[in-house]
Amino acid sequence: MRGRSLSLKILTFALNAFWRSLWVLNAFLLFTAVILSAVFLVLIFIDRIPAPDSVCDMIRSECAERGVVADFKAMSFSLSGGIEADGVRLRFEGTPEPFLTAEKIDVDFWIYRMFSGDFAFRSIRVFNGALGSTFEGAEKSPAFSKIYLDLKKDGGWWTVEALNFRCGRLAAESSGVVGAAFSPREFADNFMQVNLSSSGGDVAYDDAFSDGKSPAETFDRLLEKISLYNTYFEMFSDPVVIFRFHLYGGDDNMFSAYIRANQARFKLSGKEISADKMGLAFRYEGGRESITLQAFADKVSGASLPACDNVAARADLLVSNGSYALENIELAAKKISYDGMLIDNVSFKKDYIDENGVEPKPGLLPMIRDLQRMRMRVALATATPEVRARKYLRMVGVEDAFDAVACAEMVAHGKPAPDVYLLAAQKLELPPRVLLGVEDSPSGVQSAHAAGMMVAMVPDQDQPSAEIAALCALVAPSLAGIAPFVKESLRRL
Repeated sequence: MRGRSLSLKILTFALNAFWRSLWVLNAFLLFTAVILSAVFLVLIFIDRIPAPDSVCDMIRSECAERGVVADFKAMSFSLSGGIEADGVRLRFEGTPEPFLTAEKIDVDFWIYRMFSGDFAFRSIRVFNGALGSTFEGAEKSPAFSKIYLDLKKDGGWWTVEALNFRCGRLAAESSGVVGAAFSPREFADNFMQVNLSSSGGDVAYDDAFSDGKSPAETFDRLLEKISLYNTYFEMFSDPVVIFRFHLYGGDDNMFSAYIRANQARFKLSGKEISADKMGLAFRYEGGRESITLQAFADKVSGASLPACDNVAARADLLVSNGSYALENIELAAKKISYDGMLIDNVSFKKDYIDENGVEPKPGLLPMIRDLQRMRMRVALATATPEVRARKYLRMVGVEDAFDAVACAEMVAHGKPAPDVYLLAAQKLELPPRVLLGVEDSPSGVQSAHAAGMMVAMVPDQDQPSAEIAALCALVAPSLAGIAPFVKESLRRL
């Protein structure tokens, strides 16, 4: 009996101890939860955690490896997975002046991927940035100022949500989509190889920015060239430029630009022209096929020129492998006043190609005749839309010479992808390996080669690079060399 009573007392003590422990544990957990919740609410409220010195040093070290000295006043983390740097100044090693300053740069990462060590960007924002010299007392002002950039990555694409800046007196804004396959490192490498070629008025240059130049030297030379265009912007009153683009590789790229100004003065064929409320529009669409130029103005006048009200002009420029043709020219004006005469509602339209035709490439017609004598089957593989391609073939008189026509609009991917050549082979009902692709451009050579064809190149203007020439079985000065090459290849079979 006594033993049973002792056991009962021990059990009761143990249960009481358990419940007391459980209560203490619950109280501790509740207290901890309250504290953590309070801390969490405070962090949400402030949304920023100062970055440790080790992180700042790591970022500086990463920049130093790329020849860039990074300075910033403060750096902090965001609970959403971002890093914010205030008072950013970036300069090249060995140069005293920064090439980029910004009031703030905010970089967001995919927070769930950060735990696995993958610091993939999802957005980049630059506030009140300046590109070029901004040190106090510097002789030159920034080439670009008041920069605001909002760059987001969605899936495989970088989207420029907003890019606003000033260049001299020019205000500009842009937006669009860019292929994400182009890494920052690739951009830097290609930037060093860029060639700028332009001419207009007093500005004329053709400079290569490679040739062993350091990043700092390259950057300074580029800014010098850009600053030359400020003189053009000075001729416009409150100029604004708007860019829109869709660039992701292939032939479906689009780029458009629009500049407007309240007043403008410029020279055309040596004659000075002034315009009120003027707008200039430029649009480029895919595959280097079509460029549209438009101009609008309330009033246009100048020495030895008529005064025009409510003027609108448009021209479609077709570009193909270095050759140019104006397809449509339109001009309209509400009023034209010239030497005391007043003309109302003037309209002019001209289809250049319809009136003047298309010049065939030298050697095209003899080549087709020779291939027909050899009973060769011939197909056209082109980036030109089918309606326009057949129109040009009719004008040249060779539409019936082709057994098949394959155009870029018929396939998923344009040149340098092989799609259009594979379609041409399919229409000919022949395997690509027995076909010869005749091209005049590097992208065309790559397209035919990727399709598994033998390739002959007749350069349009520039000679092919060593890499492109290596893909060709023949590089001929004209189309006259194609038929003999085909004949010799057949003889060797």
